[in-house]
Amino acid sequence: MPQVQGGRLRALAVTGTERSPLAPEVPTVAESGLPGYSSVTWFGIYGPKDMPESLVSQIHDAFDEVLRAPAVISSFDKLGVDPTPGVTTTEFADMAAKDRDRWGQLIRERNITVN
Repeated sequence: MPQVQGGRLRALAVTGTERSPLAPEVPTVAESGLPGYSSVTWFGIYGPKDMPESLVSQIHDAFDEVLRAPAVISSFDKLGVDPTPGVTTTEFADMAAKDRDRWGQLIRERNITVN
């Protein structure tokens, strides 16, 4: 985003299902001619499988609070990153599973391998 804002690059589209609040003038790929296209990058925190739920909640709540901090939001804005605080652990697990299934299916269908 800093390169776009500095005039060194031109943003053609964003890959999510909605326009970014950080660049609302930039259309989505779907709006640009590829209906149904969506690909987003996300980050999450994982822990051991048997982590106590109370610890999961404590860590989740701490990170959620940080993502809402004005200084953190400002830092992300400068990078063109749109954090999404408020995502529950269940919502995150569901999203990760859907992405794993989606990309796994594509990999199998296209016979993609690692060289």
